Amino acid sequence: MANVPRQYITQQKIAEHVQRLGELYPPIRLDSVDRTIKQPLLVAKRFGRVIDYLARVELEVDRNVLELLVLLPEADETNKTFYADVWQPQEIQHGLILDRRQQDLRRAPAEPQLELSFGIKILGALAHLKPIQDIVKLLYFLPGASTERQRCWPTTRSTKACKSLVRPLSPRRSSHRSGSRSRDTSRSTTCQRLR
Repeated sequence: MANVPRQYITQQKIAEHVQRLGELYPPIRLDSVDRTIKQPLLVAKRFGRVIDYLARVELEVDRNVLELLVLLPEADETNKTFYADVWQPQEIQHGLILDRRQQDLRRAPAEPQLELSFGIKILGALAHLKPIQDIVKLLYFLPGASTERQRCWPTTRSTKACKSLVRPLSPRRSSHRSGSRSRDTSRSTTCQRLR
């Protein structure tokens, strides 16, 4: 077996990867989504609360980005670029698409919680201290994958929910799916797994 040269992860490689993510996966345009619903009453009855939950979670990314800016004032430019210029625009667009979906079903618009809590504001006042920075990094960066997984928890209880609601809003993650299909064929992927 030949020795494979080791690839080292550098700050430059991470920055380039973040830049590529923004270029390869721009936010999905609302007008590119096919909003056809064959059985709206059934979809509203069975999945309306799930759609509302997913819309609120996606739209609350605005608050999440504000929290990160307040709690991690010393974050490097790569992280700030990722969560403010790549992640946030994608997630907000997902939320707008899901919210439009639920309004198509004659449900009330989502009401995301966008205000920073008092605790976050207090912690933000102390955020320049290194121990606070370390704690915040643990709270935000490590459980990120878990949060993505939990976001989809309501849809994992039903295979039909996965198939009908959890279609691609984005080719990057199975947790960002809805009952929408993109007319943009470069964005159409299937729900491979949702556990």
